[in-house]
Amino acid sequence: MGESNVAIARNKAEGFATGDAEKALRDVSPDVVYDQSQNSPEGGEFHGHEGLAQGLAEWVESWEDYSVEVVEVIAAGDDKVVVVILQRGRGKQSGAEIEWLSAYVDEIRDEQVVRITPYPSKEAALAAVGV
Repeated sequence: MGESNVAIARNKAEGFATGDAEKALRDVSPDVVYDQSQNSPEGGEFHGHEGLAQGLAEWVESWEDYSVEVVEVIAAGDDKVVVVILQRGRGKQSGAEIEWLSAYVDEIRDEQVVRITPYPSKEAALAAVGV
């Protein structure tokens, strides 16, 4: 189950990284929960494909020249996968160029991503899943 989930998470992550919405959403449940509570002072949850798109758009809107690269995908038990990403961008207001590693946890049931929870670091994501 773990390797299958790693492939699902990698496929989704690479789809988002390259802007391929069809690939990104192929294995994402229509009822997915995008939970920003661990990664943003405003927190909040977004629901469904529309909510996921809204939550991601809100994040990306604050950046110029934003890009993301999948660095590592780690099986974390039967139903969770940690995806480590390298984000790059230039702040719209500050103009500061930033590059940082962060991670998120995909929860997968019945070959569908049902929950996505971003974390500020790989270590925080791994701690959240007990790895």
